[in-house]
Amino acid sequence: MKPVETRTTNCVYTHEGCNDLPATRFESNVGNGIEVCFEISDKELEEIKKTKKVYLDILSLNIPPICLNSFSSLVDWSGKNEHFN
Repeated sequence: MKPVETRTTNCVYTHEGCNDLPATRFESNVGNGIEVCFEISDKELEEIKKTKKVYLDILSLNIPPICLNSFSSLVDWSGKNEHFN
């Protein structure tokens, strides 16, 4: 999986020895957050179909609340599409 920019990307996180991580920082009625979009290769998609599993590694001892989805949780206020990239 590789992180990809979306229409809403407004920052890039970097860390020595890691690839850049484009992200969208946002504020909502439930708090501040960060959304990141990953593109899955055909090989990875086949593995996910086979195992029905995705693993998340967090390189920190502080574990934030997370939510994994197959769609953006951000709302497109233009009214065009609520699940936009």
